[in-house]
Parts: sequence; C-alpha cells; structure tokens
Amino acid sequence: MLKNLLFGSAFLAVSLSLTGCGGSSSNNKAQYSLKIKNITAAQPMSPLAVVVHNSNYNLFRVGSSASVELEKLAESGDNSLVINTVNTNIEQTKSSLTLLTPSNIQNINIISNAKYISLATMLVNTNDAFAGLNSYDISTIGVGKSVDINLIAYDAGTENNSETTQSIPGLGGEGYNSTKDDTNNLIHVHSGVITADDGLSTSGLTSIHKFENPVATVTISRIK
Repeated sequence: MLKNLLFGSAFLAVSLSLTGCGGSSSNNKAQYSLKIKNITAAQPMSPLAVVVHNSNYNLFRVGSSASVELEKLAESGDNSLVINTVNTNIEQTKSSLTLLTPSNIQNINIISNAKYISLATMLVNTNDAFAGLNSYDISTIGVGKSVDINLIAYDAGTENNSETTQSIPGLGGEGYNSTKDDTNNLIHVHSGVITADDGLSTSGLTSIHKFENPVATVTISRIK
C-alpha cells in the first residue's frame, strides 16, 4: 500500500484527505487546528497518525522499546495499527491519506476536550526513523492562541540502519519486518543517515536524503 502511495504521489503537491476514529463534533468541545510542515530536503513523510488521549497513554517514550504499532509505522509508514488501537485512554485518532512531501503543509482539525495529543510520521527514505510528538498538553493553549513546536526525528530502534535499497520503503524496498535486528533496541534521537556520497557504498541514499533536526514543524492553534 505504501509503495503504491510512494510511487504515485511522492514529490507531488499534497491534497489532504482525512479519516478519523471516534470523537464526534460537539458545541461543548474545544476546537484545534494543526498545521504540520515537512522541512526536509528529500524525506517524504508517511501519512500522519494523530492520537488524542488522556495522561495514561503514550505513543512512544524515548529510552523505551517501541510498541508493535509504532514499529510498523516507523519501518513501513503504515499507521493503521496506531489509528485502530483499542484503548480506553484514547478519545479519537486521525490519519492523513497522503504523504507529507518536502516543503509542503498538511492541516488537521481536532474537536476534543481531551488534554493530550500525540503524533507520528515515518521518514520514508530511512530504515526506521520517525518524527513524533508525545503527549503534548493542548489544554494549556488559550482560545485564539497558537504554539509552534519543532519535531525531531527519532530512531525506533527496531531495524538496523543498513540504508540499503532493499530495506528502505521509499526506495521500493521492504517495509515492516517483525524481526528486530537493531543492536540499540530503544527509541532514541536519530543521528542521521550515512549515504553513498559519504562513502557507504552499500547505501541506497545520496546526500540529498540527509537531514538534521528538526525535520518538521507543527503549529497548534486553539479555535474555540
């Protein structure tokens, strides 16, 4: 599915469609607008997973092992397990249906009285890098106010960063593999990619695929 999406729409202008799970509209609920921008040079980002939840849920934690849901997103760009997670601590989830291509912006609206929001998206020209925001307290944002947040790239710690063409979904390679072969099996800040231009002859990446943190920005605005 992601391969078709990659080859069909990578590096094209994004026309955003959204799907959601839970969280019906209500005049009594707060309303937020999220504006997410990809600020990398050549790292399309997979369909975004947005989770609105209470304090008892964490999409990820730095220094902890990735869940299977996050592993699948980080290795293949498939956010379906995150979006369809059954958890009483989650009020609603949303997903974009398209890649977030470099320099482009996606907008997502949230209607909710839940306090926290988390999101994640894969950098598809990597083995298992994802940009994420975990448990941001949106209830602190006043009506008519906005906050700007830099999103950094994390390594899910589930797949060896071989960077071969065969192992990177953005290059047509394998996506999710349940075998965890990264020696550092904990989520950590991503150190970046080493490309063929850097002397790694087996890498399917070139210098254009390199990235530095932050890799994306999100502006959260309180509408109501």
